[in-house]
Amino acid sequence: MSFKKNLAYDLSLFEAEKENKQALVRDNVIRLPVEKSKKLAFRAGAGKISLTLLALTTTLAFSITIINSQIELSELTEEIYKLNKNLEEDKNTETRLKISFESKLSLRDVEEYSKEILKMQKPENSQIEYINIPR
Repeated sequence: MSFKKNLAYDLSLFEAEKENKQALVRDNVIRLPVEKSKKLAFRAGAGKISLTLLALTTTLAFSITIINSQIELSELTEEIYKLNKNLEEDKNTETRLKISFESKLSLRDVEEYSKEILKMQKPENSQIEYINIPR
């Protein structure tokens, strides 16, 4: 150094310690052979790849399951719609048949059927006999 006259600023004392520290740090580093480090790097890369493939496969499986569920939901919704439509038609048919049934069972229709087809007639007063039932 050129400033050796002033000892207050003698930085050469610190330079030796710096070099010793750098030597110590370098001595602690273990260098792996190139083949081993390549194998370890390959294993680490293979692990990342297999983990990525596993994640993609799981995502794909979940996606397929969700799509399949949506398809089934759509099919069931369609079936429910058709069944509700059939139910409504059946209710209308039931109402129509009830009206038809009630019209055929009216008292006038029964009387007409009995007179024309069964050849029945109303009883005369002489044919009616009243009885007393004791209570």
